[in-house]
Amino acid sequence: MPLYLLEDDQVRSLWRYSRSTTARRFASPNFASLTPDSYALFVNDSSSLGVVVYSQAWDALSQTTEQILEEVQDVLQARGVRLARVVCSDWPEICDAEDIREYGQLRLVIGGELVPWTGPTETKALVRAIKL
Repeated sequence: MPLYLLEDDQVRSLWRYSRSTTARRFASPNFASLTPDSYALFVNDSSSLGVVVYSQAWDALSQTTEQILEEVQDVLQARGVRLARVVCSDWPEICDAEDIREYGQLRLVIGGELVPWTGPTETKALVRAIKL
């Protein structure tokens, strides 16, 4: 076998890690992506609590916020909380109407109204706030 076809363990492990990171980075989260029509239905549903994240695919804060929501997804959905996201590059009219200037923002849907989340964006804080 030619020497240039051999790869050492470090190169192989770095390549595999980068491939898994890339796959996770561009994977869609397990909660609904909203369109203008479904957004109106989601927000106007006053029967249950909801959480919306306004994101961009390329934004690191958006990716982190979506990852945090995925971590608490089971706990929140067990309490009847609906999770969704709006991709602002796909639906800029929604983000413009809601005056979204920073991506990765969370808003709670309480009684059919959007309430900006001002608490820390971490798993424990979100779960504690929803329990209240």
